Amino acid sequence: MTRITTPFGFQSTAAEVAEGIDLSGKRVIVTGAASGIGVETARALARTGAEVTLAVRNIDAGAQVAADITATTGNQDVHVARLDLADRASVAAFVAGWDASYAHFSYLGARIGLANSERRYAFLGGTHKLTLRFCGWETLQ
Repeated sequence: MTRITTPFGFQSTAAEVAEGIDLSGKRVIVTGAASGIGVETARALARTGAEVTLAVRNIDAGAQVAADITATTGNQDVHVARLDLADRASVAAFVAGWDASYAHFSYLGARIGLANSERRYAFLGGTHKLTLRFCGWETLQ
């Protein structure tokens, strides 16, 4: 077995990792893209030329992030769609809307930065974290 190595480490930024990569013509969905690491992941992907959909619970926050990403990257193909991975109806609506608008997506950035969410119970009877990490996002794949 060959060990996989990388020049990147804990201090590397998304922009550094994506530098030199061309994702023109690729469609990317980034969940949790209205704040934190999701924003910077979406920004780095937009810089590569990808068409990026910010899948967010709060459309207003997502729209502000999309405008900022477009302004800082020049990428006009940054979109916002409502998605709450803990809500089956929201997942179904997102998938239906996606199917109606696009033939496919190339990459899914899911479960980005979920570490300290409060303990809530979600649609599968498990905790909110369990549902978000292992159930809701799988429906998208």
